[in-house]
Amino acid sequence: MTTMTISYDEKNAQIIDLIRKLIAAGVVTYPEWEEWTEEEEKQAFLCTSRANAAKMFSKHLV
Repeated sequence: MTTMTISYDEKNAQIIDLIRKLIAAGVVTYPEWEEWTEEEEKQAFLCTSRANAAKMFSKHLV
């Protein structure tokens, strides 16, 4: 299972339509439909933190 968070313009009709199609196809789930366990939430936070830190550090290590 993979967790992905996206940011988008709520006024963009094409993006809203795409998200609705992905939900209908079962490719993604809408966050309000599922509850994360504390461990899942912790792992998602750590993964995002590592990715962000790697991007910041890579700019200075090159």
